[in-house]
Amino acid sequence: MPQLAEREPTQAQTAERLRADRNAARRNMGADMTDDEFDQAPDILANICKIAADKVRAARGDVPWRDRL
Repeated sequence: MPQLAEREPTQAQTAERLRADRNAARRNMGADMTDDEFDQAPDILANICKIAADKVRAARGDVPWRDRL
């Protein structure tokens, strides 16, 4: 599977992307957050995806698994 490995970013590329994304967020939001503060922040994208999935299930009439307990 060397082809798959070649498509995946290296650890250094991932770290550089994270640094660039955080710097862009700092510039665009006007927030001077430290890397530690970013690490402690909630995963907003994951929360949005969960909410969207719950809405799709509700529209289909599916009951979310946590409501079955």
